[in-house]
Amino acid sequence: MSDSSDVAPRYAWPLVSVYPIATVSFWFLYHIGWAHISRRLLRGRAKQAHGRLSSLSDRFWRANCNSCLHAVLVVCLLLIMFATDDGRLWSRRVEPYYTPFGYSAICVSLGYFSFAIPWQHRILCCERREHKGAIQPALVVHHLVVVAAALLYVLSCYCALYGAVAFACMEFTNWFFVPWTMLEMLGLDGTTLHQATGVLLVLTYLVFRIGICTWQGVRFSVDLAAFVEAQPAEEVALVALAFACYMFALLLSWAWLGRVFTGLRDGLRVILSQRRASRAVRPEVAQDDASATDGAVHIASNFQSVGEMRAKPPF
Repeated sequence: MSDSSDVAPRYAWPLVSVYPIATVSFWFLYHIGWAHISRRLLRGRAKQAHGRLSSLSDRFWRANCNSCLHAVLVVCLLLIMFATDDGRLWSRRVEPYYTPFGYSAICVSLGYFSFAIPWQHRILCCERREHKGAIQPALVVHHLVVVAAALLYVLSCYCALYGAVAFACMEFTNWFFVPWTMLEMLGLDGTTLHQATGVLLVLTYLVFRIGICTWQGVRFSVDLAAFVEAQPAEEVALVALAFACYMFALLLSWAWLGRVFTGLRDGLRVILSQRRASRAVRPEVAQDDASATDGAVHIASNFQSVGEMRAKPPF
């Protein structure tokens, strides 16, 4: 099979190789791998905090490790796809188009969600009384829509460009959201790393999830209108379904924007005031000032508070 094809393949090799390997790997890492990896990698205060995690928090920790790995793999595969594309990805924005790197990225995501959705369902439905509110139903609905969009591409290869843009932008945001959450779980609130991660989280959210995805959403609307006039109804229905999934994710990002902007404004204000105070007060006094507010908490907690629990896998 060539590196790319204008026509969706009847059987694409990543579906029968990457997908099952990813599924088994995410389940294995959750049940066995991450516990050993965390004990080996964590040091000092972080290792002590990890050892004190409750049973539920430890489950969320391992699920967040899976989420972080998923975000890194998907973004890297999609970046390789963009870098190696010969231009047809951009010219065939809604028509069927196959590329092995993009297809593999979607298969990795399907493998991840084959872990994440059953895991969330167990806590949300089977353990509702013990862990009420630990998983928000809106999160599960969001993931189901993402799975629908992924399956649509796997089965038809329509709208490869817009699917790739959405996945890359939203998973890149998780490069900062998941570590920020995990730092909090380890009690590292207020550290320089925690503050920097919180700021980068909101900035990437504004640039990628709002800016780039909105720009591409407008182009998607124009392309859909042109496609409707020129193509048969069954093909239009597939593209319209992909468009609906894209717009659902985009509108959800816009719905959260108010809290993100508030968190960014308040957080930067607090961080600047801390910097000014650190110049005027001796370091040991500033460190003991219990009234000092952590700017990263203002930033990232506002972003997170839109129906998101601290210890769960993001988006």
